[in-house]
Amino acid sequence: MSKEKSTRRARVRGRPCCRSFDLCRVASAAAFVRVDSNRDGSLDVSDAIFTLKHLFVVDEAARCEDASDSNDDGTLNIADAVFGLSCLFRGAECPPFPFPLCGVDPTEGDLDCELVFCP
Repeated sequence: MSKEKSTRRARVRGRPCCRSFDLCRVASAAAFVRVDSNRDGSLDVSDAIFTLKHLFVVDEAARCEDASDSNDDGTLNIADAVFGLSCLFRGAECPPFPFPLCGVDPTEGDLDCELVFCP
């Protein structure tokens, strides 16, 4: 694995995040930003709506279920939309890495990304 300093910034509550991480690039895994379900580069209400549509509307496909797994519990369910909204509106705990920057999920699980999912 090679390490690379990332300067890419996501947006939380309409403001750019100023944190930076050393990202580990893994050739076999796709990079993404956790919670950015709709891949627009921002954490906002539309991400929760996208996740809920994926769960409850058959024709809304998620190309990166890992990005929608906001609480990183390894399952995609309504709790992920609530977790993202709690971070956004209540100032609750923020999602685990890779957030707010693009990166590879350090945890194992059945959820996956079809391709690199960074805005």
